[in-house]
Amino acid sequence: MASLLFLSALCVMFLDPCASEESSSTPMPYSAATDLLGQMFSVNKGGSVYLRSDGPASLSSFTVCLRHISESFQTQGFFRLNLGGPYSISLTGIGGPWTILCATWESGGGMAQVFVNSMPSVRKGMWQNQVFSGRPALTVSGFVGQITDVHVWDYVLSTAAIVDFCKGYVTKEGTVLSWRKAQYSISGTDCKTPCLIATSSVYQTGLHNVTCSASLGNLLLIQLEKEKYALLPGDDWFCSKVIVTTPELDNACFPCFRWVADGQILAMREATARKVFEDKIPQLINHRSQELLSRRQLYRLTELRLKSLSDYNRPWASLEDINRVFWLNKTDIAVCHPSEYIRDHWKEDDFFGYQFLNGVNPRLIRRCSKLPPNFPVTDDMVRPFLEEGTSLKSEMQKGNIFLCDYKLLDGLPANSPEDKLLPIAIQLKQQPGELNPIFLPSDSEHDWLLAKIFVRSAEISAHQLDCHLLRTHAG
Repeated sequence: MASLLFLSALCVMFLDPCASEESSSTPMPYSAATDLLGQMFSVNKGGSVYLRSDGPASLSSFTVCLRHISESFQTQGFFRLNLGGPYSISLTGIGGPWTILCATWESGGGMAQVFVNSMPSVRKGMWQNQVFSGRPALTVSGFVGQITDVHVWDYVLSTAAIVDFCKGYVTKEGTVLSWRKAQYSISGTDCKTPCLIATSSVYQTGLHNVTCSASLGNLLLIQLEKEKYALLPGDDWFCSKVIVTTPELDNACFPCFRWVADGQILAMREATARKVFEDKIPQLINHRSQELLSRRQLYRLTELRLKSLSDYNRPWASLEDINRVFWLNKTDIAVCHPSEYIRDHWKEDDFFGYQFLNGVNPRLIRRCSKLPPNFPVTDDMVRPFLEEGTSLKSEMQKGNIFLCDYKLLDGLPANSPEDKLLPIAIQLKQQPGELNPIFLPSDSEHDWLLAKIFVRSAEISAHQLDCHLLRTHAG
């Protein structure tokens, strides 16, 4: 956020006479009008990108917005919007992470303003009562980085609309130049064609290939960003890993295994483990420091507010008595499901299934393609709990049936006698028989609830014995 202190020094607008949009340095021909949604241009030193509208326009006011990320700048005005005739407007960029630049101008008062990541500059006067005619074009040169989401409007966007654009909500496409319908041309041997950003439908998994036509050199870090879209609900994306194959056919693996939320930018380094003193490159040293800082914010100690219960020795008459505890004793660690939600839903089958995937021990759950011989569940037992027209065998073939087997606990003495994961059968012991019934959701409420309580107890015991004790401390 320190870059916000330098807005006035790093972002300027100025009058710049130029010959015309079709200067000799502009390569021809332009492409046909192209939908560039989900794409970006990568510019290396000496390269340039040219964008223009698909027709002439008459401008008495305008707004231009774009997103860029860059390493360095060789010239002051690296984004130049040619307005036709001897006039153009130039913007100076900011090096560093993804930055959104917007500039507005209106003819009546001749006032212009610049926004950097939605932060406005001081308004300045220029070109009062001027009208520009011609085909607007944007030239991007003199920098190393990427550019995407370029839009030009023939009116001044409201501050609220500019803030929405900076947040990733492109609700109004450019009326003069739109990223969804732009003609483009490139020059320079190091200027690459657009690199496709991986996209997919909601609730789907798969592999995404992103190609680049030139070598990227020695990769230090890669960056993932999930954009916001106003018309779509928030939907986090889970990335397992990124594998980069170089032109020399070498593979570099960047493990992630994290959720990427809307608007989040996630930087990852290559998987080879290195000690702190082995990092010599400033970018890697800074990344390690930032990662450590974020981890300290994410994983930190908090006080469990249970002091009032430490000497509480009176029995509870019913489970509802726990409300007297939860109304006051709350902690901020239960973010996804606060204590009130758990108190109200702990008996439900879907929350019971949710805990297996999001609890302390998700390692034990396995997809079941064939029932073990010591778990004699039949189709007739579970048919009422499956979709109509299906069977247990067909659901196992589809990969919709999962099994948790706590055979590790067999023989240990006990201390005392909708796209949802739902339990459909529970067997409490390993060996089938008359004294080891299979509990079903159709059993009495308390029988089924007690069976689920036994499973949760087994889940905790298996986690503490196997994962915690043997694989953490004893391992």
